[in-house]
Amino acid sequence: MDCYESGMKLSKLQDGESDTKKRINKILKQVTELHEKKPATNKRTAKINMIIDLLNQLKEEEESEEEEDDKLESMKKLEEEKKLELMKKSEEEKKLELIKKLEEE
Repeated sequence: MDCYESGMKLSKLQDGESDTKKRINKILKQVTELHEKKPATNKRTAKINMIIDLLNQLKEEEESEEEEDDKLESMKKLEEEKKLELMKKSEEEKKLELIKKLEEE
């Protein structure tokens, strides 16, 4: 898998995450509006509050997963940067060795 493909998959995943967030927010808004419009009964209010709590919990979980994904992504970037630096250093060392060999001859 090349960088282009992995980037495409990552952007689709991020689109899906934002889509999930939008859906959760939309449902939460609809439930809240419904709760405000119709007269409350104890049983109905309890159900609506339970739905709102579940949606808020889903929202928090989604946000924490996004934070974890961001951390993992930044760690991967740092790892790639370190690999590139090591590769550059090894290339420079090889060049220096070649220069020394040529100077000795």
